[in-house]
Amino acid sequence: MSKQRENHETRPGAARRAAIISAALFLCVSCAPRTARERQRELRGVTVRAWWSGATTSDCAELLAEPIEAELAKIEGVSRLITRCDKTGCSILLQHDSTVDSRRIAFQADAAIKRLETNLPEGAGAAVYPSDLHRRPDLVVALVLNAPKVKTEHYGAARQFARRLMQLPSVVRYEVPGSPEQEIRVDVDPALAGKYGVSVSDITEAIRNNIVLIDECTRVIVGQNPAEEGDVGDIVLKKLGRAKVKIKDVARIRSVSVPAAVYHVDGEPAILIKVFLRSGASAAEARACLDRVLKQKRPAPVKRVVPISLVSDW
Repeated sequence: MSKQRENHETRPGAARRAAIISAALFLCVSCAPRTARERQRELRGVTVRAWWSGATTSDCAELLAEPIEAELAKIEGVSRLITRCDKTGCSILLQHDSTVDSRRIAFQADAAIKRLETNLPEGAGAAVYPSDLHRRPDLVVALVLNAPKVKTEHYGAARQFARRLMQLPSVVRYEVPGSPEQEIRVDVDPALAGKYGVSVSDITEAIRNNIVLIDECTRVIVGQNPAEEGDVGDIVLKKLGRAKVKIKDVARIRSVSVPAAVYHVDGEPAILIKVFLRSGASAAEARACLDRVLKQKRPAPVKRVVPISLVSDW
């Protein structure tokens, strides 16, 4: 990775002016050092992310989260479980004291998930992340663009820049909030569905039974002929003699881009990058990391990198 020092553009008075961000992020000043006793009371977290394609929020909470919670609650050293479920699945945060090794909690959580695998609903799965996926980032920077508005390709450049940051000392994770997401929509034609004798619930059930999520980003569509059947529309709903009625026979399949969050810095379009350091990283490490981030070579569409927040040594 290049360590070349870049000359970054600045604006007059920028140090005195807070960046204007549509998501209302604020520059955070350094907090006073904690005492040893306060450090001992600090809570850290391990996250279990569970998913179940096609399930409702209530199904995820009752049939997915509850059995996982019951098993995770047995892990010694976990002080609290905090669960959030929606239609995509559940995030379960295992809070523990800073005197407890997060790696041990993560190892035991992974073992608990493996014991539960055969008892989870069909099509459901779970993975363990050795960090609190919902904790505040240690630092946030904005990539201010040399363009009138943010386009999809700009997010690709931002993610490429963020991946380079993973090579910096203490960096363990990053997020690019607001990235556009592709969503597959199935618009059922009532007349065609009636003609073939299938309902919306039949289609929902077929999708649930034929799509497997390996993790949050990897989807596999199960078909009788995988080489040919690689689309949601190719999922078979029923057979009529030798003919197969597929979802695309009764519905319109389309991929849409879900609107992303929009950020501005001083009225100019920008993309934010949230950077997370290892648990227990010091204020000096956070400041040193920020300095290294600002020295990284900028992607072509980025005219300057602006520090937005530095949250360290709480």
